[in-house]
Amino acid sequence: MVEARCPICGKVYDVPEGAGRAMVETRFLRHKDRCRVPEVGELVRVQSALAIVDGVDTTSGAYPRLTLHYPSGREVELGAAEVARIRDQDAARERFFG
Repeated sequence: MVEARCPICGKVYDVPEGAGRAMVETRFLRHKDRCRVPEVGELVRVQSALAIVDGVDTTSGAYPRLTLHYPSGREVELGAAEVARIRDQDAARERFFG
């Protein structure tokens, strides 16, 4: 198994030897081509919850760290690879601010 890491966010894909290799390579290359760090104020998905990006720290390490704010008021700091971007920001804002 070979490890492929996104140079932008640090997400890791384990590329197997054999039949599934082409599928995982394609998935990794698609991710790498579309990857960008979320901006402050953008809504993202963390597992099944919505959160808003309060800050982006690109200086502390090799990959960006995001400060996120949940609707419950809790704040957390996560790596950019641990969040998923949301395409429809307007619908997500309506759900987040409800």
